[in-house]
Amino acid sequence: MYFSFNSSILPHISFMNKCTTTEQWKHHRRTATEYVLFIILSGEMYLQEDNNKYTLQPGDYIFLQPGHTHFGYKTSQCEYYYIHFPQNCFSEWDCHEITQITQILINNTKLAYQCDPFSEDLYTKYKLFIPKDCHIHAHSILQQISMHMDEIARLEKQQLSHYKLICSSLFIQILILISRDFVAHILPEYNHNSLSENTQKVYSLINYIHMNYAEPISSQQISEYFEINFDSLNRLFKQQTGVTIFHYIKQVRLNHARELLTTTELNLNARLCLHPHSFFRSFPDCHKFHLRPHPDMHNTDCKQHLYLPHFLLMLQLQSTKLLPLLTIQL
Repeated sequence: MYFSFNSSILPHISFMNKCTTTEQWKHHRRTATEYVLFIILSGEMYLQEDNNKYTLQPGDYIFLQPGHTHFGYKTSQCEYYYIHFPQNCFSEWDCHEITQITQILINNTKLAYQCDPFSEDLYTKYKLFIPKDCHIHAHSILQQISMHMDEIARLEKQQLSHYKLICSSLFIQILILISRDFVAHILPEYNHNSLSENTQKVYSLINYIHMNYAEPISSQQISEYFEINFDSLNRLFKQQTGVTIFHYIKQVRLNHARELLTTTELNLNARLCLHPHSFFRSFPDCHKFHLRPHPDMHNTDCKQHLYLPHFLLMLQLQSTKLLPLLTIQL
């Protein structure tokens, strides 16, 4: 069983704490009315849900499902975290759908490079998957989860203003950490803690682009800087991100220019001085692919503006009533 987190809601936590059991302890029988997460810190927990038995050891976790009965089937002593949250937080996926889930996870790794960062795509298209029960493999991730859980427990006791919102936010971070550990285990090539040499080159190039996007960037310059044939690096880059190097550079420049145009009041000369290459080198060849007229925009004089370079069009229209009639597509 796998769960997909519903990113459109904020999970409302009802109970959360750390528990250290006595010797010869067994969990009582109950039928859950909401999801319950157990994370084992030490010792062992012997738990049964319906007809399925689980032996949970340090670093293991399990999500118990609402409407199902669980209980301890053997005595033990352990220390564990527990957290209760509502049914609408998860969508359930069967194990036989793992092939589809794996493909979604691979697509997830490329979404950040392909989606418009100003749109809702990274909220609606990105799927956060978590197995029902698993072992947390990375010790660093388990440490971060423990830190967040301890902070939630502290906030629950203090009950300062808005503490429930903070607890919910920390719980989302815990789910993300569990999901990252799961993805790193089934897709080791995307493990940020043990990246391959080729993947490290791609991430280094992405960082290089974001540091130098406002300057001219050529294939020869990239090849010399990273000491690798450009075509080979371009193939690696597209394999990891789904787009070519220069397509990504164009996206980065468009995004920065769009942010500059919509969030500042600098005049045209000031904007061009700040990022001359972002404006002049990116827009003239791509404006037709990133702008389309609004359906209500029928005036011939308005349509002819679409043949201007993208940045001139935006600067010309930003102080007029025509700007809301344009939809930008990145």
